[in-house]
Amino acid sequence: MSLVLTLGGIRGFRDLAGLMPHLGQSSLWEELNPGVLVPVNSSLEVTAASVLGRTAGFEWLAVATGEPLLAARRLAARFIAQGKLVGVLAFD
Repeated sequence: MSLVLTLGGIRGFRDLAGLMPHLGQSSLWEELNPGVLVPVNSSLEVTAASVLGRTAGFEWLAVATGEPLLAARRLAARFIAQGKLVGVLAFD
C-alpha cells in the first residue's frame, strides 16, 4: 500500500501503526500510560500514547493531545535529556 493511501486511511489513533512500514519500521502497538510520559504537575494533557515502532533503541511514539506541537517538543526534549533518541508523532 502506498503512503498516500495509508495516510488517507487514518481515521483514528490506532491507525497510526500503519505508517511504520513506510518509515522502514515494523508495525508495533504498545500502549503507554500517558501519565508516564507527562509529569503530573505539567500543564500539558496527553490523553493517549503508544509506541508505534522500535529499531535498535530508536522508538516512534504517538500521542494524542490538544496541543500537538507543544507535546512533540516537550517529549522530544525530555527524552533527549535522558540520552534517548525518539520520534514523536503528536496529534490533536
